[in-house]
Amino acid sequence: MKKKNIIAILAAATICPMAGADELNQTISIEKEEEVVEMKADKMPTEPNAVEATVDSVSLEFSDRTVPVSVAPAILVKTPVRQADGFSFSTDNRGYAEFGMGNYLNMNGSAGYRFVDNGDTKLGAWLQHNSTNGTIASSKKYFVEDRIAVDLQHRIAAKGILTATAGYHFDKFNYYYYEKNLLPLPDKRQTTNEASVDLEWASDANRDFSYKVGGTYNFFGNKLPFWDFIQESGQKGLKEHYFSVFGGIEAEMFSDSRLGIDLAYQQAIYTNALREAPYRFEDALRSTSNSLVTIAPYYLKQTETTELKIGARLDFSNRGTTFRIAPDVRFSHVFSSRFGVELSATGGNTLNTMTEIASRNRYLNPSAVPHPNSYTLVDATARLNFGLWNGFSASPYVGFAVVKNALVPYVYGEFRFPIDDNWLYVLPDAIAGTVSYVGHDMNGVRAGVDFTYKFHEKVELRAGYMFTPQGVESGYISADDRPEHTVEASLRVTPIKQLDLYAGYSFRSGRVVMGKFVTVDETSALTEYSNSSLGAVSDFSFGATYRINRMFHVYAEGYNLFNRRWQDYLGMYSQKANFIVGVGVKF
Repeated sequence: MKKKNIIAILAAATICPMAGADELNQTISIEKEEEVVEMKADKMPTEPNAVEATVDSVSLEFSDRTVPVSVAPAILVKTPVRQADGFSFSTDNRGYAEFGMGNYLNMNGSAGYRFVDNGDTKLGAWLQHNSTNGTIASSKKYFVEDRIAVDLQHRIAAKGILTATAGYHFDKFNYYYYEKNLLPLPDKRQTTNEASVDLEWASDANRDFSYKVGGTYNFFGNKLPFWDFIQESGQKGLKEHYFSVFGGIEAEMFSDSRLGIDLAYQQAIYTNALREAPYRFEDALRSTSNSLVTIAPYYLKQTETTELKIGARLDFSNRGTTFRIAPDVRFSHVFSSRFGVELSATGGNTLNTMTEIASRNRYLNPSAVPHPNSYTLVDATARLNFGLWNGFSASPYVGFAVVKNALVPYVYGEFRFPIDDNWLYVLPDAIAGTVSYVGHDMNGVRAGVDFTYKFHEKVELRAGYMFTPQGVESGYISADDRPEHTVEASLRVTPIKQLDLYAGYSFRSGRVVMGKFVTVDETSALTEYSNSSLGAVSDFSFGATYRINRMFHVYAEGYNLFNRRWQDYLGMYSQKANFIVGVGVKF
């Protein structure tokens, strides 16, 4: 059997057919060792960035739709991304500002102000800055990210509530990982611009009839295309225009039950996307689009101890299979103050937008062709909730999911050059330091347990463990790095009124990235799949906030205090031990 060498033959292998043998035989070391986030969003978020917890039920509520405030300083696994310490807007505190700096030239800043805050109207604005410019494993990692948004909520008595949000997101960064021995790339920096507008009108809730209607527009655009990091291509970066219109009605049947239906139309229009393989010299698509129509009828029953929803989701798409159907069934029952059960089976189509992918991975291939819809046939979970004693609860659960075209990062290699009976592969993303995604059919199971403990206002502990076994072409996808074992824990202690202490720990092992290798000979074409390990994450963080008085506070936070180094994505290493100190004010 022929050996398979994973070799990154740089652009010269395609650009210049006369490339010498020495250039063709430079290899990439694929190390066995990526990143955790929930993967649900279709547009630019218009709340301040907050940390996503790996284990769903352990996550804290960092902000709501109209008040961009975190309840606690963020304990992070990645490069620090912090927003202002939480507080409630009032006549005494309408605004906040905060700024901090640390090693690796990490800088974080936040500011916000509620201009109008009365019984019927709320109008506010906030901005957020995060940046770094430090060296990681001999590579300079640079990014500057700024967000700004304005939100309005206005209630019209006895009629309803109007909510409007407008946001802008600027991101400038370099692709800090690539094979420098293969190709000395110029230090070009990608620029991404996003702009979003959301409108929603919801009627006042009443026992007879309620409705809502709204819409969204979101623009996402890269300045530079993939090839411009290697040579001038004359092409432009990918642009995405996302539109959605949604609505729903709900009517009372009996005193404890209602019938409803939700409707939605989504469309994403793309320009400057490259055909099939974005690393080849092919013409950009002039324009292409992806649309999705969703009809979701349901029956809802609510009593003092039971909630039941029986519904279905019907999706119609212009890409892939035209019609899909999936369940939307949820049941919860509280048997006593110390025991309850939850069951759910949901699914449906997901329109995978560039905005959604880039929100968790800015290093997404900037010219990738629009990704296929992901179709979840079913994502089912059974959970038990135990209140073992005052302040302490435990919640074990099991679940499984079956997904068509689940979106996962992958390493793409294409057979190009047979040398000495070895198969040599082009790895285009390794050339430019980007990450590509593929839609792949996946199914898998998960099992875990969540714990919470709260002692008055002095101590709050949240912890969870989740097991999600991964195969080469199977596994429950909880995050981009597909971990098998996930542990998340956070602790807050308030020993005195002015001081909050925070600690966090994250452990993820069995993390993998899929490899897709296409071999072509004179008689056949074959696609082989394999997993490359991303290694384990073991991150301990600690922080403190001291309130000097009602207006001013100072804080210090340390991350990755075990001084480990892991790969967030293949070849993209994290910062080692890092810290940030800062000051904030409420006014």
